[in-house]
Amino acid sequence: MRRLALVLFAACTGPEPPVVVMTGPAPGARFESGTVALSGHLAGGSAETVRCRLDGGRAWALGVGPFGEFGALVNAGAGRHQLRCEAGGRTKSVGFEVDAFVRVRGGDLTVDGQPFRFVGVNAYYLHEEATREVLGVAAAKGKIDEVLARAVDLGATVVRTWAFNDDPESGTVIQEAPLAYSEAGLVGLDRVIAAAGAHGLRLVLPLGNYWPDYGGVPQYLRWHGLPPGRPDRFFTDPGVRSHFRAHIEHLSSRKNTVTGIRYRDDPTILAWELLNEPRGTGLDAEGAALASWVAEMADTVRRADPNHLVGTGEEGFDSVGGLDSAYWRRLGARELVSPGAGSDFLANTALVDFASCHVYPEAWGVPPRDVAEAGTRWIEEHARIAATLGKPLVVGEFGLRNRELAGGAFTVAERRSIYDEWLGRSGSDRAVAGVLSWMLMHDGRVDAYDAYAWTWVSGHPAELPSTRYAELYRQYAALLSGGLM
Repeated sequence: MRRLALVLFAACTGPEPPVVVMTGPAPGARFESGTVALSGHLAGGSAETVRCRLDGGRAWALGVGPFGEFGALVNAGAGRHQLRCEAGGRTKSVGFEVDAFVRVRGGDLTVDGQPFRFVGVNAYYLHEEATREVLGVAAAKGKIDEVLARAVDLGATVVRTWAFNDDPESGTVIQEAPLAYSEAGLVGLDRVIAAAGAHGLRLVLPLGNYWPDYGGVPQYLRWHGLPPGRPDRFFTDPGVRSHFRAHIEHLSSRKNTVTGIRYRDDPTILAWELLNEPRGTGLDAEGAALASWVAEMADTVRRADPNHLVGTGEEGFDSVGGLDSAYWRRLGARELVSPGAGSDFLANTALVDFASCHVYPEAWGVPPRDVAEAGTRWIEEHARIAATLGKPLVVGEFGLRNRELAGGAFTVAERRSIYDEWLGRSGSDRAVAGVLSWMLMHDGRVDAYDAYAWTWVSGHPAELPSTRYAELYRQYAALLSGGLM
C-alpha cells in the first residue's frame, strides 16, 4: 500500500522541472562588444522554450534543441547587466559587463585600456541608403551591408558617416523642421548603427554640416529667419545655438529600434563630431567666437552622452599663427592660415577629446608638384599641436580627385604613391590615432557624383579604378591595428 501511494504521488506531481544551466556569458565577464553570446542547456528535465530577460526588460522565448541546448546573440549597451533565463519555473541569472567605449588615455585612443589605432573609410551616404530601404526602395536593399562588408575586407575598423539630414525637401530627411523628426529617417540611422555593430565596426558621426548639402548650416539659418549666406550667424545667434543644443540632446537619447540600445549607450559609436568641416568665415580673426561655440556644444554632448568622445570635425584651418603661415602662403593656400579663417586650431582642440583635420592640398590650390609634401606637412603640423595638448589626432578625411572622371591632376599610380606617403607618415607618428579615406562607394554609385570616390571588389586587379587603393589600405590597416607602427 505504501509503495502504491508513492507511485500515485509521483504520477500526480509529474516530472521534475529542468535545471537551467547557463554556459555563456561567464559570471562577471567583461566584453568589448555590445553583442554578447548567450548559451546554455537544460538538465534533469525538458521544456519546449526558455524565456530570457535582460535587465528586467521584456522577456523573449528561445527554442530548445534536441539535447536541451539553447542560445542567442544579445545586444547590450555599455555598463553592468543581468541576464535571467527561466524554464519550468526555475531560473538562472548571470551578471556581465560591457565596456567597449573608446577612451582617451595618455594621448592615445584606447579600448579596454589598450591603444586603438585605425585606418578607416568615409561613406557619408549610408543613412540615405538605409532610409531609402526603410521606405521600400528596392534598389537600396542591402547597400549598407555591402559597403560595410567591403570596409571590413579592407581591414577598416572605423567608418565615418553622416548622422544628419536637415533638408526638408529630401526624401530621406531626419529633421524636417526645428526639432520635428521623420521616424523613417531616424530608423534609417538606427539601421546604419546596428549594421556597423554587426560588422564589428565603429562609427564617427558628425551631427550637422557646415555646407548646404543635406540642409546644413544654411537650413538652420532659414529655420530661424536668418540669411542662409551668413554662416557666421549659426555660431553666434542665441536661437540657433539653443536649437542645436536641443538637437544634440534629442539624438543622443534616441533608443535604436533595431538593437534596443540608446545611442548614448552604444559602443558602436566611437565619437560624435560637432559639424562636418566647421569654418570661422565671417567671425573674429582670433577664433574666439568659433571656440566659444565649440566649448558650448562639446559641453552639451558630454552632459547628454558622457560615454562617447567628441571632436570638432574641422579641417584644421588656423588664423592665429599656430601653423607655418609662410609655407602655406608660398604654396598659394593662404585661406588655410589667413585672418579670414576665423579659427584657432589649438584652442578648439583643447575643448574636445581629440584633434581633427582633413587633408585636401590639391583642392586648396597647392601646385601638383607640392601636393604630396603639403599633405604630409599638414598631418605633421596638426599632430604636433595635438601632442602638446595630450590629444590624439584623427585625420577625418583625405583625398585626391580622380583623373579618369573628375579631371584630377594625378593618375591612379600617382595617387597611390601619394596616399602611401600620407598613410606612412600618419602611421609612424604616434600622435595620429587614425586616418579615414574619402571615400568608399558601393557598386551602384561608383564615381556617380563625387570626385574622390572609389570602391573595392575582391579579386579585381590592382590597376583597375574599382580597386585603386585596396592593398594600400589593407597594408596600413594591419600595421596600425596590430601595433606594428
